[in-house]
Amino acid sequence: MGLFSSFSPAARKLKTYQAIVPQILELQPALVVLDDEGLKTYGAELRKRAAAGATETELLPETFALVRETARRLIGLEPFPEQLLGGIALYFGNIAEMKTGEGKTLVATCPLYLNAVMGHRGHLVTVNDYLAKRDRAWMGPVYEFLGMSVGLLQNDSSPEERAAAYAADITYGTNNEFGFDYLRDHMAGSEDGMFQKGALDFAIVDEVDNIFIDEARTALIIAGPGGDSDMPYYEAATFVKRLKGTVRSEMAAGDNETPAGSDYVYDEKHKTIDPAEDLLARFARAAKIPEDKLLKEQATYGKILRNAIRAQVFFRKDSEYIIKDTEVIIVDEFTGRLMYGRRYSEGLHQAIEAKEGLKVREESQTLATITIQNFFKMYHKLSGMTGTALTEADEFKEIYGLDVLEIPTHRPVGRQDADDEVYRSERGKLDAILREIQARHEKGQPVLVGTRSVEKSEALSHELKKLGIKHQVLNAKYHEKEAEIIAQAGRKGSVTIATNMAGRGVDILLGGNPTALAHAAAIVRTKADPKKQPEQYAEQYAEQYAKLFAEYSESWPKEHDDVVSVGGLFILGTERHESRRIDNQLRGRSGRQGDPGESKFFLSAEDDILRIFGGDRIQRIFEMMKVEESMPVNHPLLSKTIEMSQKKVESYNFDARKSLLDYDNVLNKQREVIYAERDKVLAGVDLTDEVHEFINEQAQTTAQQVVQAQRADESDLGKVYNDLVLDAFGRPVAMTLEELTDLVEHRDAEQALTTTIQDRAEAIYREKYNRYGENVMHQIEHYFFLHTIDSAWRDHLLQMDDLKDGIGLRAYGQQDPVIAYQKEGYDLFNELMDQIKHDVTRALFTFELQPPKPEKKHDRS
Repeated sequence: MGLFSSFSPAARKLKTYQAIVPQILELQPALVVLDDEGLKTYGAELRKRAAAGATETELLPETFALVRETARRLIGLEPFPEQLLGGIALYFGNIAEMKTGEGKTLVATCPLYLNAVMGHRGHLVTVNDYLAKRDRAWMGPVYEFLGMSVGLLQNDSSPEERAAAYAADITYGTNNEFGFDYLRDHMAGSEDGMFQKGALDFAIVDEVDNIFIDEARTALIIAGPGGDSDMPYYEAATFVKRLKGTVRSEMAAGDNETPAGSDYVYDEKHKTIDPAEDLLARFARAAKIPEDKLLKEQATYGKILRNAIRAQVFFRKDSEYIIKDTEVIIVDEFTGRLMYGRRYSEGLHQAIEAKEGLKVREESQTLATITIQNFFKMYHKLSGMTGTALTEADEFKEIYGLDVLEIPTHRPVGRQDADDEVYRSERGKLDAILREIQARHEKGQPVLVGTRSVEKSEALSHELKKLGIKHQVLNAKYHEKEAEIIAQAGRKGSVTIATNMAGRGVDILLGGNPTALAHAAAIVRTKADPKKQPEQYAEQYAEQYAKLFAEYSESWPKEHDDVVSVGGLFILGTERHESRRIDNQLRGRSGRQGDPGESKFFLSAEDDILRIFGGDRIQRIFEMMKVEESMPVNHPLLSKTIEMSQKKVESYNFDARKSLLDYDNVLNKQREVIYAERDKVLAGVDLTDEVHEFINEQAQTTAQQVVQAQRADESDLGKVYNDLVLDAFGRPVAMTLEELTDLVEHRDAEQALTTTIQDRAEAIYREKYNRYGENVMHQIEHYFFLHTIDSAWRDHLLQMDDLKDGIGLRAYGQQDPVIAYQKEGYDLFNELMDQIKHDVTRALFTFELQPPKPEKKHDRS
């Protein structure tokens, strides 16, 4: 029974929402007759009714109908009934799966407006700055016409721009900007330095599968200088080049010994390295590491060696990363985008820098961190939209509590998906791909080729140049031109090579996109300098754009019909991705809004996913069928093996995301406690009660230890007391030996001694209050609380990182690593809280304010 059987919760929800759509459409005639001022007045009335207690259910049909009519007048787009249905699904906290070209950008306007009418702030989350800026500019006029403010967050937004963006009713930005601002807010030194200020009401996440699944394997981390850069990274990089490894899949099951003649065993599925027992000692000799140093820091040097091997074996230039301006920039394996500012953690980035002969930047220390999952789960209401979510419906439900609703398309999908062609070798596959591209190109059919890496897109480009086929390459290196290139991939005879997920959010129109064409040409023809002559530039650009848009719009229908006549956009996949969802995303570039289109994948037995996860079974099928290199194979067993391989990887990747979340859930509870304390301090709350509690706890701890020393017949009890008091308060808390002896011999010694120490410590603290005044003391208390919490939390994050690094080894002792991490993490957190109380108390008792020095008088005589 499918996900959308009539009994499933998702199907029942969809049926309920479908019943609301006619109510929206019925309001259209009454709105069409209103003038612009009438529409604005209607919007103001809706806000008044919401403030007076009208419910969202009552207001939904009217707000959606109002946005529909406003969008029709202002931007020439009127949401279809299917788009209204998608908007209702979003408003009530679901994921709307809507195929490419169904107008998801417009869909978000209705729920965001209703949310603003109800008095809540809304965030529209996109995958990159370009889409955030484009969508804000495109949809912003609709909200602003109806009296709502709209903000935009960009990577280079100034503090003033960020504050304004978060103050708006509706804010467009990327997941990274929203997430990192949350972390930065909790590192701010004052409330003035905070931007979000807890306003996480409602988020609509565009391309939700990309953000919640693909990006969720990496936590958001703000790091600062922390490690020792004087480590043998270069020596390790040189050393491992001489080594020989054995792949785990070639070894017998259960065999954990490194084979003779091998230096390490590597596992391609899990990206792990097992060095030979003597390898670390051999490396230490080669790198001239002293024995005592190696013994003391064995774990650190072991990690440097393993990372050097991982960098050599698993990380290839122009595949997993590129080098730009002498920096290693990570390439997102799912989108092909460059991930500026991101660095591999735990020394791996340093290993890659050393391998490439670049300057090794010092290791960083985590200052603040949160997973994508735990950040977005803090929103009071969450929803998302994408063209590909159904294959991950279980994960969306389990991790985020979100149902996936499949929204019907406005017109039937006109794309034909052909069976895969599988070849024995990479060479045989490449020849077939070139033949296919040439044949399609010659008849004028546009071709979009999907590759998995920069390296492979450039290799294919090289082959096409030899054949004289004009084409465009879109990969991480050409990110700046992405929208322009992808928008024209539907022009007659065009050939575009792109990494699999490039151009998400950009529509490929058959015959080309007049808007994007006019924009690109207008920029070239505008002579004024945009920086030196912004007004002239805007004027010239607008004039050129209007003229060019009219020209392209006039010629577009004919070119569109020409492309339709040759079969529409042809999608050619050069290999399967690890996830079926990514393949579906590539296919979905074609066949939008009922247009014709075709898709086909070309595979070889040497493709990574088939070699690693299909392995021997695929090779046996080829041997059984005795096929030549240039002959394609289409066999049911082969198709099943390919699908099983993808499911294996999807399952492994889900486990990796789940594991990251399991570990972060431990830290998340701790983070909530620390951030709540921090927020309280920044809000200026009176901390007097906390100070008294801290003094009491220090007195109690001191009393316990003194009584224990007395019971252990400690000879010099006075010295023990003085040392403990100095440690707790940083200064003496006077008590005679006679008083101390009487108290420890008391029937309830601990309580009696605690009370005495506390009373005398409180008297010392009161004297400070009297000396400096209440206002000054409150400021000092807030300063020490904030400074101590931040410093202790940074050290705690380092300890938790170290704990996580080694916790995997517990599995060898039949211990669940996550449970061990929870237990030991809990103990470390208790130690952290005790440390904060101790350090704050000590700081408050030891500080002294220096009187201002009198100004020196100069003798002018």
